[in-house]
Amino acid sequence: MAAALMRQLAGDRIAVTSAGTKPGDKLHALSIETLEAVGASVAGEYPKQLTQQMMLDADRVIVLGEEAQLPEVDGAVVERWKTDEPSLRGIDGRERMELVRDDINARVRALSHALLGEETSADVRDVIIVGSGPAGYTAAIYTARSLLKPLVIAGSVEAGGELMKTTEVENFPGFPEGIMGPELMGRLQEQAEKFGAEVLHEDATAVELEGEIKKVVLMDGTIHRARTVILATGSAYRELGLDSEARLSGHGVSWCATCDGFFFREQEIAVVGGGDSAMEEALFLTKFASKVTVIHRRDSLRASKIMADRALAHPKIEFVWNSEVADVLGEDKVTGVRLRNLNTGEESELAVTGVFVAIGNDPRVALVKDQVQITDAGTIAVDGRSSRTSVDGVFAAGDVLDPTYRQAITAAGSGCVAGQDVWFYLSARTLAESAAVV
Repeated sequence: MAAALMRQLAGDRIAVTSAGTKPGDKLHALSIETLEAVGASVAGEYPKQLTQQMMLDADRVIVLGEEAQLPEVDGAVVERWKTDEPSLRGIDGRERMELVRDDINARVRALSHALLGEETSADVRDVIIVGSGPAGYTAAIYTARSLLKPLVIAGSVEAGGELMKTTEVENFPGFPEGIMGPELMGRLQEQAEKFGAEVLHEDATAVELEGEIKKVVLMDGTIHRARTVILATGSAYRELGLDSEARLSGHGVSWCATCDGFFFREQEIAVVGGGDSAMEEALFLTKFASKVTVIHRRDSLRASKIMADRALAHPKIEFVWNSEVADVLGEDKVTGVRLRNLNTGEESELAVTGVFVAIGNDPRVALVKDQVQITDAGTIAVDGRSSRTSVDGVFAAGDVLDPTYRQAITAAGSGCVAGQDVWFYLSARTLAESAAVV
């Protein structure tokens, strides 16, 4: 059992041979089952007879238990592990074997740490997930249920993704009455943590994805290492690209109605955009504003029919068609917008105290754009319907790879795919390493 766990942890960095003083002809079925439950392969682990030469060749001979009798070999370094015996506490069967496995695994990790040092021993995780939201948390649920103990770098401000800034989510399966976006994200995080995921509300500032061991660097300089990485960085709100928009950000210009709508009570405001997000923003803002004007570049909405019908029928919402925002007016705060009619070129001014921009999103790829292949659409390229990127051991999930659908449920499904792909990848590597041992 110890040999299989060490091989899983250290790979080919530590040469391991399993042997016994009185080996049997097969492994105990329950031992195999409990090892495979944590992804440790027992291929090639059938007991071998311990010899004096094996003891001389080894840098260290680890003996499980105090009863085993070893040959007297001058120069052999022998270390005995007194392992816990749960049967003495009345624990038997599968539970006993799992406790024995976990006790041995803790000792294996400590030994690996001593032999290899900080960077390549017990500190190397199976998987790190960069990002959260439906994709990241779903990937965490699946990898945690596979006993991979994922680390989720959720972000210090953007944890939970764009749904943290939405109101009621009506199209996520299982919630016929709808659910608030932040509540849904809270439930997904809770579910991931229930199965053993560790969630850090920190920002990843750099990654090193090449090589067998990947590195993720946090803002405070902490480095986390893993055999695989799932990129679930999502997308960021798209901006109009105006100097005045940037200057007045936080002073009347916003990209989040649920964050800032309260500050515009009984005021007239504008929403820029024509999709579902824009309609959702406009409808939510009617709770506070006296009037909401939707500014759209076309003569019809791109939003789904149900969202468009709600907005068009609302008495507080008006529309300006075939127009774009040429400038945001105001010195210290927003006083209005200058509009340009795209058919005539004519410009006009609209007096508003707030501008909410909802014109789409751009994939968050800045962290990895020089390390993984990027598509023409600006998303991370993956292999077919899988989550595999152009870098071995690196996977992607959610809006960062999806230029088309970009829904909470498709992001969650994508997170499931990534979680499964990581499990398949690590299992295949373990089997290949075990098969290579003679």
